[in-house]
Amino acid sequence: DLSGKVLLSPDGDPAPGVGVTVTDGRQTIQTATRSSGQGVGSWSVSGLSLPGTYTVTFARSDLASHTLSVSLDGAGNITPASQGGGVGATGIEVTLHSSSAQVHGVVRQVPATGGAAQPIGEATVTLTTGTTSYAVTSASLPGGSVGEYRLQGVPPGTYTVSVTIGGTSPTSTILNLAAGEDRGYSPKLAAAAAISGVVHTSD
Repeated sequence: DLSGKVLLSPDGDPAPGVGVTVTDGRQTIQTATRSSGQGVGSWSVSGLSLPGTYTVTFARSDLASHTLSVSLDGAGNITPASQGGGVGATGIEVTLHSSSAQVHGVVRQVPATGGAAQPIGEATVTLTTGTTSYAVTSASLPGGSVGEYRLQGVPPGTYTVSVTIGGTSPTSTILNLAAGEDRGYSPKLAAAAAISGVVHTSD
C-alpha cells in the first residue's frame, strides 16, 4: 500500500481532485485525492508488487505537476532510496503550486502640484507577450483600496507590463513570471499633464 496527502501552496489547504498515478513501468494504478468528507486531499493505492520502485505523479489542470520516486522493500516499507520532497517513512505528503502566476500591487501617481506619489484608481495595467494580453484597472473604491490591482491566472513567461492613465506618459517594464509566483509590482506614474495661466480682461 501507498498513501499520503496533497496540500496547496501557500496556505497548506488540502488539495481535492488531484490525480495520482503510481507506476513501475509494468504496473500502473491511478486514483485521485478525496474531494469531500473526512480526509479531503488524501489518497491511497494498494496491490503494489513488492519489492519495487515506483514513480508517483500528482497532477491537476490548474496546478504544476509533481513527480517523485518511491522504493518499497519486500515488506512494503518505504526505503531511504526514495527520492523527492515529501516522502516519509510512513507516507507521502506533497505541496503543489499553481500552474499559473499572478501580479499584484498599487498604482501611484505624483500629484500635479508635486510631493509624494499617491494611490490612483482607473489606471490600466496590461501584461502582454506581443500575441496575448491581460489587463485590469486599478481600484477607485473603497477608499482603503484605491490604486490596488491584481492579475490572476497568467501563464508563466516573459511579459511587458505597462501602466497607463489619461494625461500621463505610460510606464513599462519586463517581468519574468514563474508558475505559482505571486509577483508584487507597484509602479509610480509621473504627474499628469497640466496647463495653467491667467486670463485678463481688456478695458
